[in-house]
Amino acid sequence: MIEIDIPYVYMDVADLAKRWHCEISVIEMLAETGQIECCVRPVALEVALDKVWPKQERLDIQIPFPHRLDRTEIYRLFRRPTIPQIITSHKDKIPNAPDVRIAFADIVFFMDCIKDFEAKHKMYQESDFQIATSDFTCIIWQGKELKFGETQGKVIRMLWQAREKGELWVYGKRILSGIGSGSTRLRSIFRNHKTWREIIATDSKGRYRLKLPPKPGLCDGIELGQ
Repeated sequence: MIEIDIPYVYMDVADLAKRWHCEISVIEMLAETGQIECCVRPVALEVALDKVWPKQERLDIQIPFPHRLDRTEIYRLFRRPTIPQIITSHKDKIPNAPDVRIAFADIVFFMDCIKDFEAKHKMYQESDFQIATSDFTCIIWQGKELKFGETQGKVIRMLWQAREKGELWVYGKRILSGIGSGSTRLRSIFRNHKTWREIIATDSKGRYRLKLPPKPGLCDGIELGQ
């Protein structure tokens, strides 16, 4: 099977939440406050208009693309995601246009906006992490070389392998058991390393992950974490 690196133009709500390892409520907050542009999926607005406004009546009117939803529309769509909601924001750009209904699944975020947000908030991507040695004792992180001990390298390898299989979070106890360590806490493995938290994140449940997005197409069943 040939693997193709498909260039994404936009992401829906669930995909963006997985990319950023956050709850959907966080995406809602960012969209409502205008920190990231919340738009209508391409063609969705045109299809919605076709249902209530025959093409022959609108002649050469151009459908705005992309169309950004306003705050009240975002709020209603996120509050009642199973029920299509009426939107009216398009009427400012389309003379005489009727109200239309848009589904929660029609919400998208364009990649240019996503990448701008990530750059602004220093969110990391796969290209930031490079394996310099096969035992994972040397990692290139954002162009900087980070060196680790043998046991520390085993931890990083295990987290990397988990991510490759589509597993985002790994419990610390499982990692310690997997590398054959007698330590009771994962952080004790890195007690003499000042920068390990630059590449490893933890949550309140005793789980760990690399500070990288999940592998595309492998994470549909992942529990979204902090």
